[in-house]
Amino acid sequence: KIKDMNYSENQEITKLTTEYQKEFFYWNNFLKKHNIKIFLTWNKYTNRHILIKDAINNFDGIFALWERSFDGHANPMLLSVSDIVFRCGSWSFEYDKLIGNKFNYGVKVGTLRDYATNQANIKSKEIRNSLHKAGAKKIIAFFDQNSGNKIEHLNQQEGYKHILDLLLENPELGLVIKPKKSDTLSDRLGIELTELLEQAKKTGRCYLFDSSGKNQSNVPVIMAAKCADIGIHSNLHAGTAAIECALEGKPTLLVDREGYINNKLYVLE
Repeated sequence: KIKDMNYSENQEITKLTTEYQKEFFYWNNFLKKHNIKIFLTWNKYTNRHILIKDAINNFDGIFALWERSFDGHANPMLLSVSDIVFRCGSWSFEYDKLIGNKFNYGVKVGTLRDYATNQANIKSKEIRNSLHKAGAKKIIAFFDQNSGNKIEHLNQQEGYKHILDLLLENPELGLVIKPKKSDTLSDRLGIELTELLEQAKKTGRCYLFDSSGKNQSNVPVIMAAKCADIGIHSNLHAGTAAIECALEGKPTLLVDREGYINNKLYVLE
């Protein structure tokens, strides 16, 4: 058994080494060809960022990571290396120490997601006025964190059903919905809830932000927040949207369906 295990380990190490060398060769040539000296990314969620750092450092370039999403706890699965890291708050550096992240310089910058304020003001005012004209007196912004399996879909479906039923029962309620992945929303909700959503939209008091990019929505959280009087985020385990909504000055509720008691936000409450 030990012999078989050693063989398997050697096979896996050989595979990873080959993949690393192949990817390193590609990035080294790409960065050098285009004379790229600085590589800035948020994507620490795969091991690829490590070899990109190695490649750009190979000819004295700089690799930097910025904190796109709020990390509510120290996750050892998110080990990262970088020359420079841009963090939202001091707790992020505490997590770096716990996990063992490696970087040369750390810069605390606060949230970086308020860059679209001017554009958000224009569009959000237009949406808010439209909902008011349809009879809405109070408007809720609902942030859907996305879901990737049947259990997560069910959680999201329950949240949507509750908020949509509430809208249809109360003619003075308005709703703006900002899913993280709007292009998958119909599949995740199923036929009945998709029809319920369409029914809600027909009232004129429900607006869905349906623009989506490769990894997430193209719509900044502050745009949805500015439309509303209060924000609701569907999952504490990924509360970035809630934090951005609260920083916009809106009362914000975070739903902790998973019992995420180790989240930093419990400590800060």
